[in-house]
Amino acid sequence: MKGDTRGPPPAPHRTPPFLPQLVGGRSLLAPVLLLLLLVVYSCCLLPARADHCMGLAKNGKSLPPRRYLYHPWRQQELPIKLDTSERLSHQLATALTKILLQEGLGYQNVTITQYPSTFDHNRVLGRLKSHSQNEIPEVMLNMEVWIPPTVSDLNITAESDGGKHASGGRFGWFVSKNSSTQPGIITDHWRSFQQDEVAEIFSLLPQEEYDLRHNYTVDTIHSTPSQKRYWCEEEYCNEGVFTPPLCAGRKCATLLIGNHSDYNEFLKEQVEKERLLVQLAWVGPNLTPQFLCFFRGEKPIMFFDWWPNSLSNLDDFMPISFPSCYSSYSVNPYLCNYELHALKKYMWRKLRKSAKPVVEAVRRFLLSEQHYRELIGNFTARTQNCSSNTTALQVHNQSQLVDEVACDWLKAHGKSVWYEWLPVEHDAKTVLWIGGIFPMSNESNVGFYRKSLVNAAQLAYKRINNNSDILRDYEIKVINLNGGCRRETVLTAFMHHIRKESADVDFAQMIGILGPACSDTLETLVGVAETFKTVVMSYSAEGAIFNYSKYPYFFRTIPENKIYGYGL
Repeated sequence: MKGDTRGPPPAPHRTPPFLPQLVGGRSLLAPVLLLLLLVVYSCCLLPARADHCMGLAKNGKSLPPRRYLYHPWRQQELPIKLDTSERLSHQLATALTKILLQEGLGYQNVTITQYPSTFDHNRVLGRLKSHSQNEIPEVMLNMEVWIPPTVSDLNITAESDGGKHASGGRFGWFVSKNSSTQPGIITDHWRSFQQDEVAEIFSLLPQEEYDLRHNYTVDTIHSTPSQKRYWCEEEYCNEGVFTPPLCAGRKCATLLIGNHSDYNEFLKEQVEKERLLVQLAWVGPNLTPQFLCFFRGEKPIMFFDWWPNSLSNLDDFMPISFPSCYSSYSVNPYLCNYELHALKKYMWRKLRKSAKPVVEAVRRFLLSEQHYRELIGNFTARTQNCSSNTTALQVHNQSQLVDEVACDWLKAHGKSVWYEWLPVEHDAKTVLWIGGIFPMSNESNVGFYRKSLVNAAQLAYKRINNNSDILRDYEIKVINLNGGCRRETVLTAFMHHIRKESADVDFAQMIGILGPACSDTLETLVGVAETFKTVVMSYSAEGAIFNYSKYPYFFRTIPENKIYGYGL
């Protein structure tokens, strides 16, 4: 994890060089400034703002302040972790989201973690779950979760729903458009593949069959000189190919498939139950646009893929129609794979409090089918085309290329795309608040005029907010509670601050406690404050019982009583 634990505050030798100028004197401005600088000084030495892809300033929008995500209880800076997969559409959506969070909202620590592709929404959503109050999940955002049409949103309650994209996703079989040039021949309907004359159109010649089984179905990554491996090693596969008994002595079509996985296992059952004259060939990562161009030349070809993806986005192919899984014709659940799936966005639910701008931006973020087509087309044009006679073009740094495609796409479309994604107050300053514990009653033993310190604190934080040279990306607020000079009242006020009962604010945005006023109320308070890693800055406590090693979160702006003895 890149974030550093916040606390204890810097030792005196690390005090910022400009601190003496700011805190000189005995006014209440001194403890307020000292409390701010001890806690957030490390946030001020920052890299320049980035506005490379979105061009906010060029389009008349102000740049956002720098923002950070903090653990709500550990007071530890956290990276905003985005989940992506090997699916190209998922990677592009995630790259756009990262740009939006960094350039549009100002978040400084946004990371992407790639996991193996899966269409199992339960497994994907499991990475967004916290199993205890203080646990950080594996990831915090997933911008493209496939939700099957048979799953109700009401059954997904563990995560925060960020809405869905305008485009949905679906699996499909795709055939060359030039396969249906003969009169009376229909190749874009599943029943056609029960007919020999249609299956023969997509059947392989002997040399093509040989090349397929010896060059493309072979798993070259895991094969050794002594043992050849295949992309499908199930018992029903022979040299990476499943040939149904119905194809014995007949010319069957060949359906090309990528990696053998849980999301295409149903194809064997479908071919057998529907009595289709189709053999299944798993060719792994060889299934690329170049492969489709050169494997059979101009002859028709058929493959299994999903939308949105690079293969299904090609103009020279059309999808095959299958019956609805809801129709009275079929009760086969595998047909539901061809129904439209919702492409949804999900978040770690605690972001709703600790990163409200992120939540709003994710809910506003939307990709249409046209957006997907443009993004995927731009990527394919850079990496995979039919201009050279090759079937395997390796992308050495795909993540970098995905970032470039996403950035260039935003530059090309400008404000027309990202304007609706930005939260209304994308440039609002981050609110940091101080929990004030002041004597606000008329008790005679307090020694302060009622609310005089409250008024002084208000003058202090307003002066800070009006000074653009100090914490320019933040707005400081002080939330005041009465502590008097009673231990139980002070401790109650502290717990109200910790539990956020004093205002509509979050504990993660709390800088620390300013107060209390009386020395005999401190010992219990600083002991409890250490548990919550919360700085306590007193402006008038004079007791001699505290030291930095025992109470590393306690500070004061006047010396303890025993120091006066050295001056006598």
